Amino acid sequence: MTDSFEQAAEVENALNELKSKGIECAIIRKDGILIYSTLNLDESAPNVIASMANVTNELMRKNSDVQKEIEVSIDGVYFVVIPIKDYFLCSVVKERDAKKIVRDIVAKIKF
Repeated sequence: MTDSFEQAAEVENALNELKSKGIECAIIRKDGILIYSTLNLDESAPNVIASMANVTNELMRKNSDVQKEIEVSIDGVYFVVIPIKDYFLCSVVKERDAKKIVRDIVAKIKF
């Protein structure tokens, strides 16, 4: 998934930290290939997520802006997609505080 052994270890540590906090997540490549998941995703979900993220990223780029995250809220549950290099980290959280935890843990990954 990453360019070096150190980066792979950082990503693995981040995913383990999220899992230890009870936060379900998935890593999806920008072309829609599922790399890792603790989420119970439908077979087509990675393609749909990547497509949504790629389209919104292009809209942001056309407006000279950078996409930092996508949030979809449904009935008090937040589905968060954070771009990381050539991947998307997706997580499902039940509280806004948990969303901050996800962002803080992802920020530890150095690319």
